[in-house]
Amino acid sequence: MARLLLLILLVSSPLSAQTVLGVRAGMSKQHAVNEPNPHPSTWHNGMSVGLHLDHHVWNALSFSASVEYNFYRFNNYVFRGATIPEIRPVGSKGEDSHILRFALEGKLTTLGPEILRVQLVTGAVLINENLGDVSVTFEDMNSGTFVVQYFTKSKSYLAHSAGLGIQSFFSKRFGIEFLARYYSDYSERFDSSIIAGFVYRLN
Repeated sequence: MARLLLLILLVSSPLSAQTVLGVRAGMSKQHAVNEPNPHPSTWHNGMSVGLHLDHHVWNALSFSASVEYNFYRFNNYVFRGATIPEIRPVGSKGEDSHILRFALEGKLTTLGPEILRVQLVTGAVLINENLGDVSVTFEDMNSGTFVVQYFTKSKSYLAHSAGLGIQSFFSKRFGIEFLARYYSDYSERFDSSIIAGFVYRLN
């Protein structure tokens, strides 16, 4: 049924060679890391900015290339597991984290008035993750305080993206869009972002 619906959308849609440029900004959910130690550190919800270029092969189908930068401020260190009564964490400091996402995606757009169109988005994302180092201060009842540092390395991995968007053109060239997406490698990482922005039709 889904394949039949897709075929009807594509066949009934006139050919279009439109190219759309977009600028986005929004929020990414709080990012947590579980390595290299078993006690995860957390960062505050992040800020996202990005650019994308969409090329429409039909009115209902387009392909998109995008880049998105995400910035996260350090929140805290979460101590879990068994504890030693004589030793307890008393404070933590951490560096900010940065994530870059490069995505190639397909978009299926509903037909109808351009003032309101819904988009289904899915594709592949290359993610470069640069998480900040963390320093944790512990208090030992017998010897005083000491600091343990946890160092992280920059990591790149492929992930799947999927999401739902709304696009609205209020003139021949200019419009606005809203997009909510998740990114996951279905192993260690699951992130999401909510972004909005302006779009400009180049032709």
